[in-house]
Amino acid sequence: MSLLYRIYKNTNKSSAGYNKYYARAKQIGVIETDAIAEIVQRNCTVKKSDVKAVIEELVEVIQDKLQESYSVKLNGLGTFRLTLSSKPAAEVKDFSASKNIRKVCCRFAPERRRDTNGVTTRALCTGTRLAEYDERVKTEESEGNS
Repeated sequence: MSLLYRIYKNTNKSSAGYNKYYARAKQIGVIETDAIAEIVQRNCTVKKSDVKAVIEELVEVIQDKLQESYSVKLNGLGTFRLTLSSKPAAEVKDFSASKNIRKVCCRFAPERRRDTNGVTTRALCTGTRLAEYDERVKTEESEGNS
């Protein structure tokens, strides 16, 4: 399977790339824990219920550790960390979390590997094939399934 993309025209007049064409990744759906567990079950000897239990517990542990100010690195996948967005305060004494911190965000950085030639690749991206998304094909496929 390939990563699908659509070509779009930049219509932002204040952009240096105004009126130029770019690619944007096209997601065709969402895959959730149940479906992932089903695929893992087919690919190994672990039952779907066990896979789901591990994934659900992993999510809880990651959340707990992030909220304890740890970065969480999953080898072969990448690192999660929490960041903050805040409004400035004129003086330290004027700063309060409730007034100045706007939001907490979760950032993910895929693991990076450098080969012997110095080329860096990121986990989850290596070997990606690309294909332009064709709306007509999707429409024809859904009409054929009705």
